[in-house]
Amino acid sequence: MSKIESETLILSGGGQNEREIWADIARGIGVILVILGHTSQLPSIFIEWIYSFHMPLFFWISGYFFRGTPNIALYVKKKAKALLRPYILYSLVFWGINYFILREDGNLILNEIIGGLSGQGTDGILWFFPALFWTEILFVILRKNLQKALPIAIIGCVVCATIFSGETNYQSGVMKIPSAMFAIGFYYCGYVTQRYNFINWVKRVPLLVYLAFHLVLLVIFHPGLSLNTASTSNLLIAYMIAVIGICGVVKFTDIFWSEWSVHIGRILAYIGKNSLYYYPITGYVPVALVKFIVLLGGEKNVIVVFASKGMGFVMATVVCFLQKSIQLSRQNKEKK
Repeated sequence: MSKIESETLILSGGGQNEREIWADIARGIGVILVILGHTSQLPSIFIEWIYSFHMPLFFWISGYFFRGTPNIALYVKKKAKALLRPYILYSLVFWGINYFILREDGNLILNEIIGGLSGQGTDGILWFFPALFWTEILFVILRKNLQKALPIAIIGCVVCATIFSGETNYQSGVMKIPSAMFAIGFYYCGYVTQRYNFINWVKRVPLLVYLAFHLVLLVIFHPGLSLNTASTSNLLIAYMIAVIGICGVVKFTDIFWSEWSVHIGRILAYIGKNSLYYYPITGYVPVALVKFIVLLGGEKNVIVVFASKGMGFVMATVVCFLQKSIQLSRQNKEKK
């Protein structure tokens, strides 16, 4: 057995490895960064560092696992089920909590519903779902019809989205299609990395090299990057910084192959594998809990904020456990 195979077995607990574990760990790291990025009590430079690459990371990983599709209609149906269905479900649940438990004003709920229809989602948390959906659909269409000119088409999408954002002060758009056009460059980078097997080259570069280049460029240029609003002050530099940051995360996953850190790796891999549960729940629950505490006459402080984020993790884990239990129960019934 090779070293890579034995390390994979250690990290996966000895079971059959059907996924690339490093990608699940990277997603798990991404979820942690999303939570930290929404913590205003942290230093602004740290928040800027997180925002420079944490959301592009998810699009890059999704592009890495793109394997092509013979039927676009079936692919759209599959992605709608995987991304738009949970978007609608989460939106309905969050709207209900906001109205019936947090007693938000009807006009505010109406604005959230309008935001939901535009793809922004409740409290601006769920925008990622429609944005990734349209990114995947747009990429499939471009790849099928403009395969020889695909890089040019991708660049054109990114540039057009940036221009549109700057001209219209874009905030939500139609179901996050401008965000998808802006993020498709990161998706394509992930696709190219997989197609030409660049992942081994990415992992050969020392982590400190990625960190040094990333911080130097960030401190010098401060380009700002928001996939949600499809905006940046320097498109080329922002993309460079984000890609360097993504490569750094991929390289960072290597530390979780050692015995002393394997348990942390398993936790991060579990979070990453269930990121479509952890991402929205850990984003919404802390906000809702703080609102509820304030509603009861409590005070919003650092302890309350971090405690609510911890509860978000607990709630997400409970939901994952319940979902897996229901899934196993259904499988057992089908076997009988």
